[in-house]
Amino acid sequence: MDFEKEFWSEIEEDGEAVWKEQYYSYSSSETFTNWPEADGAWANFPVEYQSLINQIAGRGARPSNQTRDQLRDLVRQQRPDLVGMSEPSWIPNPGGGGNWKSNANSIIPRWIMSKQSTTRAMNLHQRKRRLTAKL
Repeated sequence: MDFEKEFWSEIEEDGEAVWKEQYYSYSSSETFTNWPEADGAWANFPVEYQSLINQIAGRGARPSNQTRDQLRDLVRQQRPDLVGMSEPSWIPNPGGGGNWKSNANSIIPRWIMSKQSTTRAMNLHQRKRRLTAKL
């Protein structure tokens, strides 16, 4: 897995420049063959999943996040032929923050921003803003 971190500066309404950051991960994700796009009803699942769905105790009339996770676990255990990996791609903000963000910050090199580079970034942003306003 590869990581990237993007930085940019935005001017707030009060005129103050604020640095923003976005994390990216180049990775694959787990896929399940023929898993329905609309997985909100058990009937939407193809026949190869139906025997596994029947093994979920107290599954209810519609899948919940918990029962979908139980189904994925059953597929991994009993039908590993239905489990695969997607092609790797750049995914913005993987993990949604939390520990991932702390870990990424510890392994991604930090840039030291000087007053000169900050001023240059703010000027560039202001020029871009003026140009946009003229269009």
